Amino acid sequence: MDTLGNKGSVGVSMRIHETRLCFVCSHFAADTDKLEKRNSDYRATKMRLKFIDEAKQAAVALSGLDEEQYKFDLDDHDAIFWFGDLNYRVDKMSITDSFKHIYANNFDYLIKYDQLSSEREMRRVFEDYQEGKIDFKPTYKFLIKSGAYEK
Repeated sequence: MDTLGNKGSVGVSMRIHETRLCFVCSHFAADTDKLEKRNSDYRATKMRLKFIDEAKQAAVALSGLDEEQYKFDLDDHDAIFWFGDLNYRVDKMSITDSFKHIYANNFDYLIKYDQLSSEREMRRVFEDYQEGKIDFKPTYKFLIKSGAYEK
């Protein structure tokens, strides 16, 4: 999607029988203070990710037809699975308090301070998506081959 560096999104669309599925993988802006940039990355992906109807693709290629009329959007799928490093953070909580709740497996409390959850509640991003219950420790800043986090 014309994004420089290691940030951006890619999507794969497929049809299984009469069901159109899409799998999107994204890497959004990092850093705690880049919340609006992450939201912007989401909106850009929704707006700019386009697909060509696979049933018409061969005809378009052979006939020189205008492919624009055969494009469809992300939201035209029956189901969308979105993965990736979205980089939303636990906000407005000290690192010490964050670790205290992580080690206590108090994930419901942490979710209250999760930027993605807050932005979804305010309908700024991922408005019509569902997320499974988070019942695992974060993997960000986890020291490889250890049971500890980088501080």
